[in-house]
Amino acid sequence: MMWIPFYKKEILSDSVPILLFSGNILFSIGIASGWSPIGKKSKVTKVDKNIVYEIDNKSAIDFYRYYFGNLREDIFPSGEYPLAVFESEKEDNFYLRAPLSYDKTQESLILAGDIPLNATVQIAETDRSRILKGVEDSVSQAINGYPGNSPELALIFSCADRRAILGTRTKEEYWILKNKIAKGSLKIYQKQ
Repeated sequence: MMWIPFYKKEILSDSVPILLFSGNILFSIGIASGWSPIGKKSKVTKVDKNIVYEIDNKSAIDFYRYYFGNLREDIFPSGEYPLAVFESEKEDNFYLRAPLSYDKTQESLILAGDIPLNATVQIAETDRSRILKGVEDSVSQAINGYPGNSPELALIFSCADRRAILGTRTKEEYWILKNKIAKGSLKIYQKQ
């Protein structure tokens, strides 16, 4: 995975982006993606950082073929169907790793982030409405979990796959954030 750090209008190289806060800080977080795992849980059996070679001792591509049939170059890989990664079989919480590409000769999958060996995975799916519901849920979690009276700042992290799937409904994500955060007593600062 390649990160491109930038500062104002300058693209940087040989650098690490850092955001640092200090002092007496009250905070809360909210996490919801809108994606849901589907199918049976499987185990990553051969991996090197973000390149998955085998799932359940079969090629990573065969894992996807099981669900999607023959893979066509024009539709695969797709961030619409990332891997839901569970640190253990017993956990319900997961994080997502979207496919960036694949290697036909090794039948491996190149993901947008590392996966540990023996991690439990499932394919995940979503649609536009569920992504927007995830936005609402994550903001509600953060507001309801805030230990103070009125937060002064909100940091929001998203990804390119969300925007690609939302398409023309991307504006709705912004308006949900703005309206829910305003109801939570957070001041909205916009650069004009």
